[in-house]
Amino acid sequence: MKILKKVLIVVGALFLITLGFLEIRGLKAMYDLKKTNYDCSLRDPTYREMKDFLSRDKTDLNKFRANTIFWYDWYNCVHFSRDFKMNATKEGIRCAYVKIYRLNKFNKKKAHALVVFNTTDKGVIFIEPQADTEMKVVIGGKYWGNSIISYRIYWPRINDEK
Repeated sequence: MKILKKVLIVVGALFLITLGFLEIRGLKAMYDLKKTNYDCSLRDPTYREMKDFLSRDKTDLNKFRANTIFWYDWYNCVHFSRDFKMNATKEGIRCAYVKIYRLNKFNKKKAHALVVFNTTDKGVIFIEPQADTEMKVVIGGKYWGNSIISYRIYWPRINDEK
């Protein structure tokens, strides 16, 4: 069991490295388009363009499925975020995957997936892709009644799925 756990940790670390982990400090996106490893074919939308995309995107209509007998039949927050991000990418809009960590009422660390846009006129806007709603994500703030303890943002890089 310990060996399996170590293998999963290594695989998880490699996955994070390939996604190109970047953070947001304050409300400014921390990616540099001058560097060649970021996908320059994508563009940051205006707030209005982001809202228009939200109205066109149908990811929120998918049915949430978790804790079924077979894990491969699940469709949870990770899948909603992945599909939403892929739809934005297909339209040439830069959208990032966000993983937030929060403490539940039993003081256990729980993760949840969202997406984020870096709008050209209103800055960073977090979106809950299951409901197409704007979310306030702040360390120490509340999300689903739980305290947010940290979050990570994964901006799209060249060779990400399109």
